Amino acid sequence: MRVEGYIYGANDKPLAAVVTLVDNETNTVSTIQVNTDGRYTIDFDETAPGIDNLEVVFSSQGYKSLSLTLGQLRGGTTDIFLEKTNTLFLIAVAVGLFYVFKNKKKKVGALQTQDLMPFLMIAGAVLGFNALTKLLDKLGLGKDPAAADLSDPNSPWKPNYWRQFTTFTYSVSLAEADQYAETIHNAFTVFNDDFNAIMGVFSNLRTKANVSYLSDIFFRKYNEDLLSFLGDGGGLLPWDGLSSAHKSELISYVSKLPSH
Repeated sequence: MRVEGYIYGANDKPLAAVVTLVDNETNTVSTIQVNTDGRYTIDFDETAPGIDNLEVVFSSQGYKSLSLTLGQLRGGTTDIFLEKTNTLFLIAVAVGLFYVFKNKKKKVGALQTQDLMPFLMIAGAVLGFNALTKLLDKLGLGKDPAAADLSDPNSPWKPNYWRQFTTFTYSVSLAEADQYAETIHNAFTVFNDDFNAIMGVFSNLRTKANVSYLSDIFFRKYNEDLLSFLGDGGGLLPWDGLSSAHKSELISYVSKLPSH
């Protein structure tokens, strides 16, 4: 049996990566090199004992690793989205702390506000840079003007995908789609993101056309691309939006739905 899909990095661009299969005793079973087109394939014997518990680790330099079991990946195409590690922020922390303690005098005591200022200024500058980058991308002025959109024009996440069909095996009413859109929008708050509420909405969508229709209504209601909104929660800070694991879960769920 085969599991396959694409690995994406920043701005939903295909990413060169390494896919490592690990057994229950953390021994490496095999390693797969993924080139810059981001496409990966895993062939396995589905009758092998404990095969579903085999851990699959997706990793790439400069990105946080993502671990899933083979059982979570089974059933079709599964696209993987990796989050960038905030290397600049870690460097800022190290430089700031070095500066603070290097300049600390002989007496040992509580750090004063002025001691922490260089660290706070560097950290703030880094976070501000990341926020500015997200803002520029959303305005189409950053490195990727199309960062708020999927590159595939035929994606079921696109608002127009559902319009190609004249009949539907399962439909969602305008009132339902409007309520679903509101539920997703309200699931993101300053302090907490309610993934269960979001997944609850998608569990009621039974076809790719349903997802597209919801994307259509969501865009009309909030002037936001649905998939991009799920990724950033409508915010600019690096931690806003769903994690790569949750985003991948939604992408995988939608990819396995029938078309219409």
